[in-house]
Amino acid sequence: MKKTSRILGSICAIVLMLVLFITVINGGSNDHCSVDSGSSADGGVPSGAYSLPEHNALDPQNVKSEWRTPDRPDHQGIDIAQAIKTPIFAFADGVVVAAGPASGFGQWIIIDHQIDGKLYSTVYGHMFPEDIFVKTGDTVKAGKHIADQGYNGEVIPAGPGGSHVHFEIWEGGRLNGGHDVNPRPWLEKAVEPGSGGGSAAKGDEVLLIGDSLTVGAKQEIQKAIPSVSIDAKVGRQYSEGLDILESKNPKVKTVIMALGTNGPFTQGHIDRTLKAANGATVILTTVAGPRVTSGAVVNLLVEQNKSKVVVADWAAKVREHGDYVGPDGIHLTESGKQAFATMLADAVQAKVNAASPKKSGKSGKLGKKKSRKSSGELPDSDKIVSEEHMQIDTIRIARAVAQRFPEIETIGGWRPYDAYPDHPSGRAADIMIPHWDTEEGKKLGDEIMEYLWGNREYFQVEYFIWRQRYSPAQGESNIMEDRGSPTQNHFDHIHVTTQGHGFPKPGQKYGSAPDGNSAAPPDGGGSVDDCDSVAGVDEGLDTNGEIPEAFVKWIKLSGKQCKAISPPLIAALLEQESRFSTTAISPAGATGPAQFTPDTWVGHGAKVDDNGKPIGPPGSGDPNDIPDAVMAAGRLLCKHADSVAEWKSAGLVSGDDTELILAAYNAGPGNVQEAHGVPAFPETQHYVKVIPENAKKFKEKVK
Repeated sequence: MKKTSRILGSICAIVLMLVLFITVINGGSNDHCSVDSGSSADGGVPSGAYSLPEHNALDPQNVKSEWRTPDRPDHQGIDIAQAIKTPIFAFADGVVVAAGPASGFGQWIIIDHQIDGKLYSTVYGHMFPEDIFVKTGDTVKAGKHIADQGYNGEVIPAGPGGSHVHFEIWEGGRLNGGHDVNPRPWLEKAVEPGSGGGSAAKGDEVLLIGDSLTVGAKQEIQKAIPSVSIDAKVGRQYSEGLDILESKNPKVKTVIMALGTNGPFTQGHIDRTLKAANGATVILTTVAGPRVTSGAVVNLLVEQNKSKVVVADWAAKVREHGDYVGPDGIHLTESGKQAFATMLADAVQAKVNAASPKKSGKSGKLGKKKSRKSSGELPDSDKIVSEEHMQIDTIRIARAVAQRFPEIETIGGWRPYDAYPDHPSGRAADIMIPHWDTEEGKKLGDEIMEYLWGNREYFQVEYFIWRQRYSPAQGESNIMEDRGSPTQNHFDHIHVTTQGHGFPKPGQKYGSAPDGNSAAPPDGGGSVDDCDSVAGVDEGLDTNGEIPEAFVKWIKLSGKQCKAISPPLIAALLEQESRFSTTAISPAGATGPAQFTPDTWVGHGAKVDDNGKPIGPPGSGDPNDIPDAVMAAGRLLCKHADSVAEWKSAGLVSGDDTELILAAYNAGPGNVQEAHGVPAFPETQHYVKVIPENAKKFKEKVK
């Protein structure tokens, strides 16, 4: 789970923690108090129209409680429950008369409106203070992004699982002696936020039309694509989704049709989709699952149209990770939901210009090695998705790769949201490797990596990531923790972060691409001496072989989550990862006693109850919290145990089960599969031996 880098001590770890903390706090708008912040969630509505308080607010699965029902006769509003941080919008034009603490609500916002000569108020409740973006006295327009959904105050269940916005309408004013009225008739007259066509949103605006897979993964999708508007229903056929698309006449940048599992799917449907998208990029998904019978037709048609659309290849994901599909052979497991959302987000970020199909790599082979010569000023390239928001060094490296490596088809860069600041700041490029899962693709990626590494000073590079290996410009490379997918583990692309040096000015020159100087990064896989229990994290706790009392209960519970693990094994893993430290932080940003990175925590972390059972959605809870972290570590080991059993039955790997499970935890399941056993990385080789050995000393302490 942690990097093998051993160069940072306690002081560097503390500094890095502060940097990460500041990055998270400042990752969005610089002024949350400004109602004109230009949030990507923003979106006006037509003049005179009312706005739903959230996207898809009246979808049946989102309405958790109505106004004054027989079982809740005193409930004065309607409860709309979607993902934490779902944007909340002003219902109508008005003035904010309250924005702050309120009994029962935690925090609320009240907006007064003049409607047909009468005073009305709308009330929005259960937000957290940091998620309120207006203040008393602000004038707002209908559809203005005023807050994000939370679970503050009295919610059922308590915690992230109770997240919702409580929405009320009061005739005569909430603070002026008025009375509450049923909000539903008013909401049924409202329109979707952003439907006014005058949105000031930054980044992509995305419409997703889907079926039961989208319904199941809705929260994960909304987190992965903050600007998405979702219209999904169980059992939806492609023809129905197409009718919806045509009726919406969308004015968005991207349309995702996550359909095809149900009913017929034809070339005519695709042609109509392209027309109905009004020039937007169209993303089509392939389909997969043991009980999905439409795959042969759907996937072939999608493949045949890849010059016109962006393909989100769910079938390929499922081929690599059968555990993404549940026991019914169709729907998504928890890890599948996260992978499905990540795949769609990656497709949105790709923004392939389908009108200009690439000239290489379409035959399924990379073909003959192209000339690597370059000369003169670096030209722009249609292989670069967009240079907008890229800094100078990033543009230079993207242009150089596009010129010298014509096999490359797509180079991505800026995106508005990410767990780390590199892409949003314009300092990072993603070089997508065609046929990355073949020997030819790997060789191409290695060649590009060596060229860039050898010229890293010229290109002003800070670090690279390729095939799960992190290579800083100065120092040795090391294997990163598993992040759950080939894309997140950087098997299908090379990530490069540059120093940036500001944004280009008109007429900016980038120079020419250097010739030669290719060199492989130094292999810093580490040695046995490097693999002490706190290398790469803070100083941890000097336990002298004892388990801190606060951990004992949770180690016992976690070690009983499946037969493949045990409490002593969990204890030894925590000792190896952090010495039972709740403040440990690695150079990769992995935190807590089990050393989870933000990306890994999103897929595998969760808030737990007193019995260790998850009570929050994936990504809830805290990787620095002992119960949440220890239970998540056990769940992830059990997931790897299931994978190891499948691989062994298929003859893909061999070796000791416990060592293979630990290797997957440390080096990632992709590396275990590729090595057909425990990878040869020195850290991993040590890791899989030392933890079972150390588990023996904990046997009597966590019976």
